[in-house]
Amino acid sequence: MYKDLLICMRCHAHTDFVLDSLDAVYQMTDKKTTRIVCAVDGNNQRLGKILSKVLGEDHVLIANRRYGWGPGLWSLLAKSVLEFEKRFRFGHFMTIDYDTLFIKPGADLEVLGMIDSPDIGLIGNHNLSNKHWEVAFHRERDNLSARLGGIPKSYVPGEGVQGGCFVLTRSGIEGLKRKRLLDSHWANAASFTTIADDHLVTLLIRAAGLRILDLPSSRFYIVWRSEKNLLALHKTNIKVFHPTKLRPEVKDRNVELRIRNFYRKLRGREPLI
Repeated sequence: MYKDLLICMRCHAHTDFVLDSLDAVYQMTDKKTTRIVCAVDGNNQRLGKILSKVLGEDHVLIANRRYGWGPGLWSLLAKSVLEFEKRFRFGHFMTIDYDTLFIKPGADLEVLGMIDSPDIGLIGNHNLSNKHWEVAFHRERDNLSARLGGIPKSYVPGEGVQGGCFVLTRSGIEGLKRKRLLDSHWANAASFTTIADDHLVTLLIRAAGLRILDLPSSRFYIVWRSEKNLLALHKTNIKVFHPTKLRPEVKDRNVELRIRNFYRKLRGREPLI
């Protein structure tokens, strides 16, 4: 059955948190338009088997190798798009991290409503100025240019979208296919670039000649390090936020557990322990 939107959660570890995020996505999205699947990195076959029992085997991609972080996430994303296209018919592809939480209904429908032109290839928390990735791009420019047949004039070095939640539109997917940017010669991105998926994708979408839209921050709070009180987001118009652990360097499980249990209670679920 055709769905307008495929939401793919990428997973590496933290089984209970993954299942919690999945539960939130199911509660807050429209079953008529939206399908939820998972892509599990090859370093956690056990997680893949657990998710296959929960969602069904056809809804879970278990990679046959470890892709890892950074550019490896692009390789896993490309594999996910192509593999799930073999299994399902869908319009657009949203990728989310395991620590992205849907807290109000309507995020999927809002994103679909934004796609009103065939030149839109990517939607995300768009940033034109990330110095770290700008330096990485200039260091690797010649190699990337050779692979792409030139750097597109529309690309701004250092631009990217936040990886916790972004959308490849159908135009974006077809544009990437047209330029062979989902093919096997990009399957091991870590072998030729250090640029992470969420900044590499903007370069590739520009290479496909497509536009990038910004997710409205008043409804999608998708950041690397949170500066907001995450326990107060339900009082705002925000529908989705990332990350649940406040900041990547926070290793205290209890921080994320407290936040998740707060929103589980709002969803009528028992607390995690």
